[in-house]
Amino acid sequence: MHKIASDGGYLEAPVELERLDLAPGDRAEIIVDIGTEPVALLDTNFNRVLELRPNGEEPAETALPAKLAEIDRISPDEVAVDRTFDMKQEGNSWGINGEVMDMAMVNEAIKFGDIERWKITVDNGQHVFHVHQTQFQILSINGKPPPPEDAGWEDSVWVNGNREVVIAARFDTYTNPTTPYMFHCHILDHEDLGMMGQFQVLD
Repeated sequence: MHKIASDGGYLEAPVELERLDLAPGDRAEIIVDIGTEPVALLDTNFNRVLELRPNGEEPAETALPAKLAEIDRISPDEVAVDRTFDMKQEGNSWGINGEVMDMAMVNEAIKFGDIERWKITVDNGQHVFHVHQTQFQILSINGKPPPPEDAGWEDSVWVNGNREVVIAARFDTYTNPTTPYMFHCHILDHEDLGMMGQFQVLD
């Protein structure tokens, strides 16, 4: 199969894969060449199978384009602000930077037009960091550039104690002095137990 798009749209080029890891809330678009025989896609977590069956028509003699999109890369030189988001257990709850979700609290204030670099760290457990209002690019995973299949625009990323992720985002689309946006873990019981925060984009 080929992955052609992630959370935020097309990758720069198709990426050939035999395995695709998807975290809760993560999205991907793939192209599967099934030829003339059925092809089975296996979900290794739940041992479920999706079988794709050809319809008997002659296959379309088409090829994937070598180039899908031009991605405007965020350079580290553009970064105006660095932040760290530490995801960990807080007593019987889950929190970010030591805080459990409080609707009356705005955790971060961001200046409209800034480009920010966020380091996401994890004390324990598996988490999926998801942010509203913007898309981001993964700058590094454990200090190394992301693989091609993770090098597009994203709004969620899988993190754990062995997978530290650094992302960068532009906050140049919308500002609101009264309504905050959210960042949170995309695993349902984690966010329900407080692993959420709020930020405002201010002009």
